[in-house]
Amino acid sequence: MSSISISSDDATQSFVNKQQPAIKKQIQHAIKLGDLSLLKRIFQLFKVAPNEEITNTAKTCTALHYACSLDTVIILDYLLQLTYNLYKEDFANIINAKTSEGWNLVMITAVYGANNSLTLLLKYGGLRLYEKDNSGLRAADLALKYKHESIYRNLTKQSDQFPMKTITEPTEFVTPLNQKEFIKEKTQEATCCTQASSDKTKIEDQEEHQELFRHGKRLPCVVCSGDKGWIKYSECCGHPMHPLCLKGMKTCPQCNEGSLRLSSSIRVPEHALTLNKNLDGPHLPQNNTV
Repeated sequence: MSSISISSDDATQSFVNKQQPAIKKQIQHAIKLGDLSLLKRIFQLFKVAPNEEITNTAKTCTALHYACSLDTVIILDYLLQLTYNLYKEDFANIINAKTSEGWNLVMITAVYGANNSLTLLLKYGGLRLYEKDNSGLRAADLALKYKHESIYRNLTKQSDQFPMKTITEPTEFVTPLNQKEFIKEKTQEATCCTQASSDKTKIEDQEEHQELFRHGKRLPCVVCSGDKGWIKYSECCGHPMHPLCLKGMKTCPQCNEGSLRLSSSIRVPEHALTLNKNLDGPHLPQNNTV
């Protein structure tokens, strides 16, 4: 599990701003699609923590806030469990962290009418129902303001049940994480990263590749010709590709190899890097169409 954690100090912070804009956009995209497998891959590859800011420092919005605003329950469920597994002692602080508008997670559900997300949050617990936003409004007040009556009734009922009290411990996990499987995934990821690092070192040690690794510039994705974001390399021919650009493809768009698989490590330096500092235009061959 430590492969996702960013640092011990960051665990006590409600917000951490670490990722590059391109990675933040990929996280937003995965949440918007409700693609849990994609979100997990991004979190594992870039070691994203659930309390990391994914918009910008002016907005201060984490993946948890974003999932609540879209009512993407499958994503929110995973993020809440991940938060509790990584930062149990700071769980309540993280899920009650506020955006620039002063909205915590439960307030977000009230503003956007996210009934399913509110139900999930109430089952987990740890909510501070009496917190106020920048305008001095509580979650129930916001639900009334934005005309979400069912959420208003739910929050009022909760307030009556827990008068002036914070629910400090998670009360229920809707789809509990399989701890053995969770640890197994982290172990496999660490093994793959170690192997990739070992392979890369062997390639770098070869005299003919040292110049490329020291001074070379990363070539763009052969599908979209973009050089930003999450680029990996095909195991068949070693060309750079965005995983998102290959959605639905079964064969390599560069060499037509039937078993298309990607790796984080550079396998063919000449296909992944260039010494041409004035590289301009697409790397995709003229006759290659997608």
